[in-house]
Amino acid sequence: MRSLLLLFAIAMNMLANSQELKRFGVDSTRTVPAGLATGAYAPMFTAMDTEGNEVDLEATLKEAPVVLLFFRGAWCGHCNKYMHRMQDSLDQITTLGARVIAITPELQEGAVESAMKFGVEFSVIADIDGLIMEEYDVSFYVTKKYQKKIKNMMRQNLKQRNGQDEVKLPVPATYIITRSGKIAWRHFNLDYRDRASVKDITAELSKLKK
Repeated sequence: MRSLLLLFAIAMNMLANSQELKRFGVDSTRTVPAGLATGAYAPMFTAMDTEGNEVDLEATLKEAPVVLLFFRGAWCGHCNKYMHRMQDSLDQITTLGARVIAITPELQEGAVESAMKFGVEFSVIADIDGLIMEEYDVSFYVTKKYQKKIKNMMRQNLKQRNGQDEVKLPVPATYIITRSGKIAWRHFNLDYRDRASVKDITAELSKLKK
């Protein structure tokens, strides 16, 4: 009897988790990302930002630690608020010697729109093929129900906006990467409303300077 109750509890917990993930647009029948762990070496990449500048992570890390953040796009209200907050607090981060790089799955046109809308003074990269998101284990398949919700509520077609046959979005994760290339800190939550605070980011960057 106890075993049956335990199995029932596990099944109910799995069902609850699945339903919670669907709220955030995550297709739990496919691979669900867990994010890279602290202490892991960050995957290197080279890409063009919205200003047409080449961003080479390895070269950047030779000069400064990097705050690498992922966001869903200019259509996302939570991303709008967060990116504005990051821009408003950029001096606090750069004063601690770090650089900020943001990654979005949008096509280049959408990424440019995002950078202009947010008025950011840091690099924004359109991860068109999704390779950076995959390497940092933040990419997930989006349910058709959530895609329909975004289309009806925000008049945004994610397939067209991201140029994808199957829509994938990033968990809005944040990684702090040391100059040695290791991930010193991360914020990772499938709930897109929960973002890394500037206070936590600057606190971790302060530790790196000690």
